Amino acid sequence: MAFLTVTLALSSLLSSLLAQEIITYSIEEETDIGQQVGPVFADAGLESDEQIARNGYLVFTDETSSAASLFSLSDGRVLTVGDRLDRETLCSGREDCIIDLDLQLEPQSYFQIVKVQVRILDINDNAPAFTGPVVSRSVSEAASVGFKIPLPSAIDPDSPANGIDHYWINSTNGIFELDRASNPAQFLIVTDQLDREELDSYRIQLTAIDKGNPPRSGSTILHINVVDVNDNLPKFDNDTYYVIIPEDFPLGLSVISVHATDRDVGANAEVLYGFDATTELKYGDYFSIDQNTGTIKVTKDLDFETMSAASLMVTATNSDGTSMASFTNVHVMIGDVNDNAPEIRVRGLRQGNVVYKEETSALDDFVAHVSVTDPDSGANGQFECFLSGNTFKLVKMYNTDYVIHNNIPLDREYQAEYNVVITCADKGARRQTEIQEIRIAISDVNDHAPVFSKPQYYATIVENNAIGAPVISVTAADPDAGPNGTVVYAFLDDVDDVLDINRNTGLITARTPLDRETTESITIRIVASDLGTPRALSATATLKVDVIDEDDNPPAFAQSQYTFWISEGQSIQSFAGRVKASDPDGDSYNRFGYFVDYDGGDSEAFTIDRSNGKIYTSRVLDREQHPVYVFGVRAVGEGSSPPKSDACSVRVYLTDINDNKPRITFPTPSNNTVYVPNDVDVGDVIALIDADDADDGNNAVLTYHIVSGNEGGHFSVTTDGRVTVAESLRRFDQRAFGLVLVVTDGGAPSLSADSYLNVVVNASLSRAASGLMSRHNLTIVIGIATASGLLMVVLIVAIVVLLRWPRMSSAARKYNYVARQLDHRLNVGGGGGPEKGRLSFDGRTSADVENDKGSTNGPTSHDVSVERPHSNGEVLYKERDSAVFGFNANIKDKTAAILTHSDGGSCTTGTPRWLFSTLSCDVIQSVRQKANDSECSSSSSAVETDSGRGSHEDVVLDNSPIKTQLDRSRDVNELQRPNHLPLLNPLYAESRHAVEQSPSVNWPPPAHNDYLRHPSKDDYHTQITDRTAPHYPHRGTADVYTTSSYDPGIPRDQTPGYSWQSLKVSSEVTV
Repeated sequence: MAFLTVTLALSSLLSSLLAQEIITYSIEEETDIGQQVGPVFADAGLESDEQIARNGYLVFTDETSSAASLFSLSDGRVLTVGDRLDRETLCSGREDCIIDLDLQLEPQSYFQIVKVQVRILDINDNAPAFTGPVVSRSVSEAASVGFKIPLPSAIDPDSPANGIDHYWINSTNGIFELDRASNPAQFLIVTDQLDREELDSYRIQLTAIDKGNPPRSGSTILHINVVDVNDNLPKFDNDTYYVIIPEDFPLGLSVISVHATDRDVGANAEVLYGFDATTELKYGDYFSIDQNTGTIKVTKDLDFETMSAASLMVTATNSDGTSMASFTNVHVMIGDVNDNAPEIRVRGLRQGNVVYKEETSALDDFVAHVSVTDPDSGANGQFECFLSGNTFKLVKMYNTDYVIHNNIPLDREYQAEYNVVITCADKGARRQTEIQEIRIAISDVNDHAPVFSKPQYYATIVENNAIGAPVISVTAADPDAGPNGTVVYAFLDDVDDVLDINRNTGLITARTPLDRETTESITIRIVASDLGTPRALSATATLKVDVIDEDDNPPAFAQSQYTFWISEGQSIQSFAGRVKASDPDGDSYNRFGYFVDYDGGDSEAFTIDRSNGKIYTSRVLDREQHPVYVFGVRAVGEGSSPPKSDACSVRVYLTDINDNKPRITFPTPSNNTVYVPNDVDVGDVIALIDADDADDGNNAVLTYHIVSGNEGGHFSVTTDGRVTVAESLRRFDQRAFGLVLVVTDGGAPSLSADSYLNVVVNASLSRAASGLMSRHNLTIVIGIATASGLLMVVLIVAIVVLLRWPRMSSAARKYNYVARQLDHRLNVGGGGGPEKGRLSFDGRTSADVENDKGSTNGPTSHDVSVERPHSNGEVLYKERDSAVFGFNANIKDKTAAILTHSDGGSCTTGTPRWLFSTLSCDVIQSVRQKANDSECSSSSSAVETDSGRGSHEDVVLDNSPIKTQLDRSRDVNELQRPNHLPLLNPLYAESRHAVEQSPSVNWPPPAHNDYLRHPSKDDYHTQITDRTAPHYPHRGTADVYTTSSYDPGIPRDQTPGYSWQSLKVSSEVTV
């Protein structure tokens, strides 16, 4: 690694603007590229300023100079070697090798010049060298002792410190020795008499040794020829010549003439002149010598600045070439003349001699750096410079460096360019002057924001416009130049889905059709921005766009359906409600009227004010006749063709007033007596008060009271109208009670009705004869004493009709079925309000009663009438049958099944098939059941039927190792709880029947299981599911599934005598 030394030298600065150090570094030649020369940024003291230390950096003032190519600036702060440093190439012939570097601090707002001198230190990398491997010299054999023979000079391009130190010759047997009078020796001295006849030549090795450590050397062979005696050698007039010539000495003009004489005569007296080999090598391009006259001339322009002196070794020989040569030195001193005018270089000049300066309001700001050089010496190389005009001034920093500053603020918008002239003249007697004209162009700084032509813009556009329709153009101007003065436009507010703006022109267009009804006006902010750097400037303006209305919207109701409530019985023109429509168009188009769609129905009961939509009654309304009115209302626009309109539906509910008293249908004056035995239990029901109220809500909620005739309090009435035994009647053998019953509604004020019930107590009556079964069954004994015989006849006839009905042709018979639900017996959905049933039928001999709204939650009484009309409209036959069913009915669930006998139309009702739920289990076996009812061949398809007697069915269990016969006859009472069935006995393996093959039945698992106690086996239960039976067609099968019985406390495998099989029971339905 080459050795590096760094020194700092302080110089006196001529400028007070910047007190700078001239920084000197020393570095050995051939130092590796990239090696640090010195931390020039820190050595220049630039780190003392915090802002400069953070943002500043150094660059070469002239990047194209040869000196700058030798070095690099790492990060703008450290000077490093950038190329090979060869001192012998860079500074040939000079003792000192100094490279001057000019650095400047950037950015220009921090501008400073940093002067750096790099001294290239020599290393001994060159050995001395002679002009050739052999050098010849001649000496006369008559040469006396002490005669000097000139030695050839070796050349060492290294610096004098490593230059030639001395010469050395090998042994010459005492004939020759080196002249020690000079060092290095320049002559070889003859030390003994020469004798050509004895030895005519000598070969001596001449070695040159330099001063390096370790030293280097170079050798040549000095060939000395001993010639015949020649009494006289050429002799110069002077041993040394001196001459001074100016550097601008004319080419071809004689510099000096040397002269040598030879006292011989003839050919031996002719002298020829020349340069020795070393001189020819070094100066042969600049000088020549006439071999006959000895005149030396200049053959190439001289330059004092590169060569100030030349030492020429001149030889003189006889013309025959056999004589020895004589030598003389001609020292030519080259004098400086003022041949160079100062050279002006403006750093940063661009094409056209233009310097760019950013506009600034600051005074005395840096504009340009001017470097001036003059290679002349003395006064010829000294100069002074001037600047034209008063806008700028020239400030001297160093002898060779100036900076241009501005005297006034620079504003490009005021003046964009200045022409200035720099004049520099040296101080020589014959003054040389240099003039440099430059243009200072003021580059733009983004110091102006765009300005809109107006702060607020207004525009209009008609709604339903075309996409791309122009709205308005906005313009803004910016006096800056280039990107700083280029204006682009944008919206500050988010309206890109509605409006569009041309970025370059400011034209605003509609991106979509506008709707005044949703957007009456648009107010947005527009921003105009320049493209300046490092920060763009902008301005804003406001634009308001009003959307002009068109008649493009029909009136529209606020609701598609309006619901109003009004009390029944109000006078004509009572206010019922108001509908409201609106037209989103403006006032010019927002005109319309209201009209009722009169269709001859509900709308005839109302009128409407066409101006405001208020609805009034046109007659007195009765809820019991018409509880709800539904009609249409239209809003029709005015002024458009065709007129635009909208419609809505109006529903008016009449709220009830208590204008109907209760109606009692049992007991009535013609049917008001019941017979009971005296052994009835306390709590048994002996009669059911049948009453209703045409009103609604609380006005139809009935309460029942015994107001007289109940001496002793033997009877009481429940909240649902059941007359029960309150005190034991056993002490009466025969007694009649006349009870006055009052039924009161819940209106305010309330209305009531009364009736009379005769209760006949007779000890001779049995419970069975009276129809009283148990205290848990509904015991209704309805008798009319005067018609008991007739009633028995009617019952017999009805049975006969039922038996004959399926075999009779139905073509000639038609019956009307009417189902009426006792409203006070029914609670729907927990709301407490009555709900009417509906009777639907298909065919002429059967019908079903189904629920049409909500769920019941208690016993429900149905009053079913069958009428046979005559062709003339009279009723030929009419029969009514009532039943109470304990049933939780959902919508569409069947609550009763009706069969009519073929003659007379008497009806048979009972526990309907629809009341029963299906039964299921995990493993299902097929069982086929055939119904058998001798009294009515058309029976319900329920598992358990009640046609007045029990049924007996044979069941065959197939696909099972156990063959069994099951008696499926069960009684079902009217108040059987929903989702429960009379429990089946466990299956006994007693008899064997034929096996019927049937496919297995896949049925979904039950929703939940209910375990009921077996009526005859206290320890065993039957499992059933809460699943409603499917709807049965008139012909088809109904399936019922059940699991086997088991005792929850006894493991199944320990329960003897019981089969754990499942049944599929099917009934054929014939209607």
